[in-house]
This record gives sequence, C-alpha cells and structure tokens, in this order.
Amino acid sequence: MDTLKLIREQQAINRLQYAKKRQAEIDAEESKEQLSGRILGTNAELGAVMVELDNGGTLACRSVTSGNLKPSSRAIVTLNGSQAWVDGMPN
Repeated sequence: MDTLKLIREQQAINRLQYAKKRQAEIDAEESKEQLSGRILGTNAELGAVMVELDNGGTLACRSVTSGNLKPSSRAIVTLNGSQAWVDGMPN
C-alpha cells in the first residue's frame, strides 16, 4: 500500500476520533445544571459536603473550592448526571 495513502487514512481516523471526543465534551457541558442551597455540613463516611437545595432535596457533593464551607452558609452546586460538586459560594 502507498505510504502517503496510509498517512492520509490515519489522519482521517485521528480527525474522526477527535470530533467524537469533542462532541462528547460538548454534550457533557450542556447537561450541567447549577443549583443553589445551604451547607448542612460534611459526611465523614462519604467524604462529601452535604447540601440542602433550595428546591428541598439534599445532595452529597464533592468540594472543589478552596473556601471554607461552613454549615448554614449558602453555596452553588453544579450537577452533571450523577455527580455533584460545590464549586463556589454566592455573595
């Protein structure tokens, strides 16, 4: 087989793989939902911050903020599928 043809085929495969990966990233980003709530405290067994949402639910979230999340303080929760994390505190 021609070397140039092999290179072109591999480039086409690489472009297709990149396009699929990028589309999956875009779909994941669009499915994110931001909610607000109140910090209940931390759950040592789960290693998570418990947040009571304004809509009444309670979520176990991973903390990705450098701030101290004190109980009863307000927080922003980002929800993406089954994963939730506290990524900031509103003013």
